[in-house]
Amino acid sequence: MVRTGYTLRKRNYHQLNASGFSDHSVFVQVNRFFPSRTTLRGDLGFGYKSHDGSEGQIVLGIQAAQSLTVNTGMSLRYQARMNTHAVKGADAVLFDDADLLNDRYDYGGHELTARLTRQLPLRMRLVMEGGYEIRNYEEGTSQEILGLITETGLLRRDKNSTVSFALEKPLGQRIQSRILYGFQKNSSNDIFYDYTSRHSLSIDFEVGF
Repeated sequence: MVRTGYTLRKRNYHQLNASGFSDHSVFVQVNRFFPSRTTLRGDLGFGYKSHDGSEGQIVLGIQAAQSLTVNTGMSLRYQARMNTHAVKGADAVLFDDADLLNDRYDYGGHELTARLTRQLPLRMRLVMEGGYEIRNYEEGTSQEILGLITETGLLRRDKNSTVSFALEKPLGQRIQSRILYGFQKNSSNDIFYDYTSRHSLSIDFEVGF
């Protein structure tokens, strides 16, 4: 099975005109199913962000999913980001619900994620996920920019670890509810982005039409 798609996202800010942007994303995805209840997926995506300058990024991914039991499945995914052209030192802007301190075009790197899904009684589903990502930024550390260190040419490098637990349950035919807890740790050579823990808790409701 082959899937492809295109997404256009545009943001404007009333008091921050210089931070407005247009983000174009295209992808192609190839899925292969096997009698052993194994699914392999490969995908290729390209994003292009246009603002004061322009930035581009290629995303390559491969994923394997396996049904362990009738009600349990597991998947493992590797993803690589490669910048084709970028504006160094560009101000970060909010992309979707991503971290305010991160813009996906600011870094390249590698990411490995694992997910375990379990179907529960009463149409509930438990999703447990863990990930580890290395982010190589194309900008200097904050210490160098602010003149706190004399070493030059030191680029920011983060190692980000995440764990999350989500409990999902449909409410009727059109409403999907979810309770999500997440934990994140970010080890960085930039002290302004180095932290040992961040916890988040959310309750979501999705209505379909």
